[in-house]
Amino acid sequence: MGAWFDRAARQWRGPIVVAPSTSVVGFSPIVVVDAAGDATAVWGAATPTGAQLQAARYTPATDVVSAPVTLGSGGYPAMAVDGAGNVFVAWPGSVNNVPAVESTRFDVLTGTWAPAVPLSDPAVSANEVHVASDPFGNATVVWTARNAAVATIQGTAWLERLGPPAIIAVTASAHTLAVEFTPPSLPDPAYGPANYEYSVDDGATWTVREPASTTSPLTIAGLTDYARYPIRIRAVNALGAGVASAPVVAIPGVGCTAPCALLATDVRGNQVTLEWQPPEVGAVPTGYVIEGGLNPGEVVASVPTGGAAPRFTFDAPTGAFFVRVHALSGSMRSGPSPEIRIVVNVPVRPSTPANLRALVDGATVTLSWTNTFDGGAPTSLRLGISGARNLGLQMPLSESVTYTNVPSGTYWLNLSAANARGVSPASNVVTLTVPSPCAGVPDAPVNFQAWTAGNTIHVSWWVPPTGPVATSYVVSVGGAYVGRFTTTGRTLSGAAGPGTYTLGVAAANACGVGPPASTQTVVIP
Repeated sequence: MGAWFDRAARQWRGPIVVAPSTSVVGFSPIVVVDAAGDATAVWGAATPTGAQLQAARYTPATDVVSAPVTLGSGGYPAMAVDGAGNVFVAWPGSVNNVPAVESTRFDVLTGTWAPAVPLSDPAVSANEVHVASDPFGNATVVWTARNAAVATIQGTAWLERLGPPAIIAVTASAHTLAVEFTPPSLPDPAYGPANYEYSVDDGATWTVREPASTTSPLTIAGLTDYARYPIRIRAVNALGAGVASAPVVAIPGVGCTAPCALLATDVRGNQVTLEWQPPEVGAVPTGYVIEGGLNPGEVVASVPTGGAAPRFTFDAPTGAFFVRVHALSGSMRSGPSPEIRIVVNVPVRPSTPANLRALVDGATVTLSWTNTFDGGAPTSLRLGISGARNLGLQMPLSESVTYTNVPSGTYWLNLSAANARGVSPASNVVTLTVPSPCAGVPDAPVNFQAWTAGNTIHVSWWVPPTGPVATSYVVSVGGAYVGRFTTTGRTLSGAAGPGTYTLGVAAANACGVGPPASTQTVVIP
């Protein structure tokens, strides 16, 4: 018979019949309950064919008691349960009619009992069995062994596989990754790691650490610089290899280990857009966090971006702030990017536009530049012209402009930003002569990045910092889809089906299409 306490109702329920057979006499029942509330009962059963050990399980979620199962011959069991709900049972039984300690284990994942196995020397009588288990799945059985007039205490242990270590940092150098880690949780140092193995292909193949060592970091050499490696490690002890760590994608080589080249690319009211270059080496980012304060290095607020995109738009409070960005990879966090100052919704004059450049194609002139936000947000631009003509032109807020049918002559141009509080200092001066033959195709865009969000592919890039001006861009796609897209912007997104896609971008102008940036590959599962 059995009964249980219903905690929700605060009352006992039952009794119920656990072993319904009228031909069985039960004795010595014991029970354990795991963290989920599942109960396992084990008892001896005197049957017409001899003493047997039987078991049943009760599951509160379904309010069902399983049919009894026979674990082996014998009785007077001992039992324990680990933190995952696995049950260990041992009892004085017999092997080939010789008294012996037997044991079995209920695996909560498969929902099955393992076949009974003998633990003691069958030539020695054994009884008075006790079992204990720790939360990690390791169990110990002890018993009294009697041989003639001598009694001894004997025992043995079930050792569970080692759990996963945790990768906490990856440091990159030429052809090498140094993987810092914390070891798996250890219930007993005697069961701990004797060595580690590592995989650079997400667990498909494993390499034993040589010479054997359990210290952190684990150094992996002989890698290809700037290739991506999904790294896993696992501990090894007398039982063999344990559970592998979660993968961390990392890049060997020499370069930025934190986000580089942080820029404020737009400030409108309190809405700020930041862009940056991801780390060149080390752990590949799975996300970023923006932090800032009123003074250099100060952290007043941190804002997670929620994704791996190297650009983020957010609402900032009014004021002047110093901001930086950290890369995240799982639980790891990189150092900070170089710090920049932004001014948000404060009535001060703008800062100077940067990198003014010009392209002449016959009588057509295209100008490009980069707006900056060290001062107040600009609301308009002023182009200063001297030489063949002397005048100033008010221009809308943008980062490029094209003029056709420009009168012949030599011109000197500069650019200023303006808002209600004033006009910025002038930019660099560019000199151009009209008419002139086309100056040539643009250089390759920089900081080309591709990432996915759900079934959408996103790409972004920065304008070529050198060479002739770019007036448009051509994004190429290969793999599961093949195509080309032309845009005048610096970002592009599109929904895509499952598959692997290789993406590239090249800058174009009136002279043609320039060389492509390095390609990026993304996968939509």
